Amino acid sequence: MFGKILGFFTLASFAAAIMNYIVKYFLKNYREKIKASEGLNKFFDFCINLFVKKHKMWGAFAVIGALSHGLLQYSKFGRLNVPGAIAVGLMLIQGILGFSMTKVDADKRKTLKTFHRIVPVLMLIPIIYHLILVG
Repeated sequence: MFGKILGFFTLASFAAAIMNYIVKYFLKNYREKIKASEGLNKFFDFCINLFVKKHKMWGAFAVIGALSHGLLQYSKFGRLNVPGAIAVGLMLIQGILGFSMTKVDADKRKTLKTFHRIVPVLMLIPIIYHLILVG
């Protein structure tokens, strides 16, 4: 039971981290319409504070949740779920890429940023497969 709760916590944290990209997309493409509506503007200010400014936190929660979920399920069932392990591996790579972007110069940051945007899309494949396989 607690393993499933950790799994859903991981999924929710991953979704919150992904919202960083979605909020930025809407701001980039619909900024004028958003600014023109007081309600939309307040909503996007809220989204910026919740998702964009805290996306590192959400990513860290996803990694911690995934590792905890995997360890707990392994201790309970005695086997490793391969799609879940692949997803965790990609999450760790994602975290390393994100952290690395804070430590390198602008030229290298652009390449890391590209991979940092590709990895979450790749993560969706084993996550969805894991959800279908395990439920």
